[in-house]
Parts: sequence; C-alpha cells; structure tokens
Amino acid sequence: TTKRERTERRPLWPWRRALCWELALPVLATALGLVLLSAVGGGAASVRGPTAIEKRWMERLLLRLSEHEALLPLPVINTLNSLSATVSWNFSCPPATRFKEVEVQVSTRHVAWDPSRLRSRRAAGGYAWNTKLEALGGRARVRADNWLMLDPDYLARQEARNGAEGLVEAEVTLYHELLHGEILILAMATPEWQRKTCNKLLDLYHFAPSHEKIEPLAEEFGRRLRDRSVKKAASLQASEARVPQVPAGLPEASTGP
Repeated sequence: TTKRERTERRPLWPWRRALCWELALPVLATALGLVLLSAVGGGAASVRGPTAIEKRWMERLLLRLSEHEALLPLPVINTLNSLSATVSWNFSCPPATRFKEVEVQVSTRHVAWDPSRLRSRRAAGGYAWNTKLEALGGRARVRADNWLMLDPDYLARQEARNGAEGLVEAEVTLYHELLHGEILILAMATPEWQRKTCNKLLDLYHFAPSHEKIEPLAEEFGRRLRDRSVKKAASLQASEARVPQVPAGLPEASTGP
C-alpha cells in the first residue's frame, strides 16, 4: 500500500505490491492440489467493481504513466498487461521434482476502494495477491487473481490542493502499487522460485517485495517527473524569451501597398 503521510507531505519477458503487511497474509503452502491464501477480506471475486469516478481516475493515471514510461526506474509492463488480459507463461521443471512443467497465470482487477480490506487505514492504495496452486497430474498451474485499488477522494484532494504536484503524487501512488505486482512477477522467473514451485511449494512470502525496496523506486520516479516538469518550464521560458518583441512606440509593419 501507499502511505498517505508520504504523499501529503510532499519487459523482461516477451509480453509486455506483492503481499505486504497492510494488505495480505503471508503465503507459504505445501499441500497438494488447491492451495490458496488471499488478501484480507477475500479474493478478487468477492470485491466490488470500481465506480465511474474511480474508472476515470485509473484511465487518467494509466495514460500519464504511458506518457512517462521512459522515466520509470523499473518498468511495470507485466502488471499493466495483467489489467487487461491474463499474463501467462510456462517453465519446465528439473528432474526429480514433483512436476514436469508449471504454468503461471496472473491477472489484475481494478476494484472499488474499500479501506476495510487494508491493514492500514492511512493507505492511499492497495495491491493484493490472491494465489492458488493446482496439481494436474505431472503438471501444475499457479493462478493469481489479484486486485488493485486507489482512494479516489484522496487523489482528488491532492489535485485540488497541489495542482500539478498533486497529479505527480497520484501517478507515483499508482506506480507504487503496480510495483507490488511487478517485482513478484519478476521473482517468479528466478530459478529459486521455480525450483520451489516444482516441488509443490507455493512461496510468495519470501519473494514479496518490501517497502524498503519499493519506496526508493517510487521516490525516484517522482523525482524524475518533477525534474522533467522543471526542465519543460525552463525550456518554455527560454522559447518565449527568444520571440522578437516590437519596441514600444514603433508602428507595426504594414502589409499593404
């Protein structure tokens, strides 16, 4: 989740917040068959869809994020893609493990703001992993039906109070939450996570990104956005200064005969 106090004070694969203390319980499962643990308050199927206002905010922030893609310290393309389609990939397991192959499917659903699902009532957003492991003979499927939510009232207050700076904070808030998805997706590509999964161990807890890892990335993105705004304003002022001005008291050039 993204802390309000912070904002108020201020493709690795062809397709282009993990479990955190405020949102979800740790997942460490070894049982065969269906293995599931979800975020506080239930999985994506039990939450409400976003309001019209929330949809407009999400569309607006996603557009800004796409315009500033080159400024992202860590791309979040996998999580962004999971908002519109299921992102899936397969990997083969080494010999002497429980499974021969594992398929991973990740989708993210934008849901209505509901602070009762968060462990911190001071949060401005949240991302939750809701994951299960299914054994299908010699194959396994890891299915993650995740959800993402942002506080629309908080975003609106930030813009009303701080204007362009408020929009920067709103964009950073979304990026923070997307990192909770992206960093864990990237961890799922590591040999360590894949080896555990091949042995029936669905371990998200030890691979979940901490805020100590996420916050510097989010803050760096905010710094880059502000630097870009400053440079853009300076460039505009320089351009205006180069426009020739007609000296006072002189007649303007005539276009007639």
